[in-house]
Amino acid sequence: MPKHLSIETVIEKNRIASTTAFVMLIEVGVINEVTGILDETIYLARNNEDITYQGNVYTAAAFDFNIEESSESIPEVSVSIQDPTGAVMSRAEQYSGGVGWKVRFKYINTGNLTLEPEIEEMVYVVGATAQTYSMDFTLGARNPLSQRFPRRMQWRDRCSWVYKGDECGYTGGETFCDYTLQGPDGCGVKGNTLRFGGFPGIRPRG
Repeated sequence: MPKHLSIETVIEKNRIASTTAFVMLIEVGVINEVTGILDETIYLARNNEDITYQGNVYTAAAFDFNIEESSESIPEVSVSIQDPTGAVMSRAEQYSGGVGWKVRFKYINTGNLTLEPEIEEMVYVVGATAQTYSMDFTLGARNPLSQRFPRRMQWRDRCSWVYKGDECGYTGGETFCDYTLQGPDGCGVKGNTLRFGGFPGIRPRG
């Protein structure tokens, strides 16, 4: 991942006066704890207006970073996102507080949005707390002992694909799926049984 400034950015930042801003972007990857698959990505920009970058719209938002260091422990990094609409909090409540989500930081030069990020890092949410209008995430590296193996869990009666994703392949007009094979809103009703992501051949317990 890039961790250096481009020549163009070095020249721009050294000017006595400049209209260019350097903005931090964050991408919060919402991981479905049941399937272990990325459900969606929340794009935020630490700015007073939205920014379109690399084909994605980053919504203007307020968020702050905090690094706590002590001689007796490793540094702890956290990010506090102001969330008056509850967009982040509602998803965190749905997915066990957001622990295990991917968070990618990008530091960009708004004077030339065709450039690659000047700095880019990816970390994981290892802890989370919620207040009235903010969401606080503690960030760190993923613990390899906590990773699911095999990555794709096998269920007899539940599909593990993202609805209407590449593996699912359903392109019809139904907007909801209950991730079952023969349920009232499952693959059978939609005529998509061949793409069912479960394992109906698994024998039930007992």
